[in-house]
Amino acid sequence: MKGVFEMITKEYSDKIQRLCLLDDDFMFIIFRNDKRCIELLLSVLFHQSIHIDNFHVEHYIKNIAGRSIRLDIYIEGKSHIIDIEIQRDIYQASFKRARYHQSLIDASVSFPKEKWHQLPEITVIFITEKDRFKDGKALHRIYSMDEETHKKIEDGTEYIYVNGEYEGEDEIGRLMDDFRERDYRKIHNEVLKENIRYFKETPGGRECMCEVFEEIKNEGQIEGQRKNVLKLVYKKYQKKGKWINQCTSKQLDKAVELILDNFTYKQFKEEVLKE
Repeated sequence: MKGVFEMITKEYSDKIQRLCLLDDDFMFIIFRNDKRCIELLLSVLFHQSIHIDNFHVEHYIKNIAGRSIRLDIYIEGKSHIIDIEIQRDIYQASFKRARYHQSLIDASVSFPKEKWHQLPEITVIFITEKDRFKDGKALHRIYSMDEETHKKIEDGTEYIYVNGEYEGEDEIGRLMDDFRERDYRKIHNEVLKENIRYFKETPGGRECMCEVFEEIKNEGQIEGQRKNVLKLVYKKYQKKGKWINQCTSKQLDKAVELILDNFTYKQFKEEVLKE
């Protein structure tokens, strides 16, 4: 096993050193292992000391009637829910995406007969590598507003866009500098420095990183397999086969084996999904 680990470590060594917190997979690892990192981020953005109890990294919300979502960091308080998203592609950090995230969170936490005033406040935060608004500002807070009176509507929703390019000499500027920094020795915040050093420099941390890279590689192979099956299904049955997106690797293998058999589309689907 040691020989395998040494081989993998050599393969990924340079990649590990190039990682920064704007790489979402690396951010997941750092933040999921120490809630102090999340508390630091929120305290800087909200200008007050914040402590959290319940949070999830890579939190899924299923929507059986449409598109499901995976939230990068989901923080659940008694009356306030926060979704934090890291997005290198500013076009993926659209306002409509923020709206969709907020709407699915609302739907997942509201219950029949619950009073409307009991709905929690929801904040969706996008940290983007590039300046989403191209105005150099550290962040933008977006609320609902009455256009006639220019007053804020207290509907409990808020969107925050944080500029990953911001370099100001303030708390947000230093934090974004830490998010961009690849050399842990240059990190300003001791909590972030401590965690990043562990995963970049210690044997245990590097082994964890290598395992993550292997998982990502395997997921990529499954996605390639999934795309091929979708193409085959559309070619034979002229069906988009959205259900294939939920198939396991084993089911995808079965689909490839059965695609040339003389099944109707319904029979084919039943056979692939059969346990």
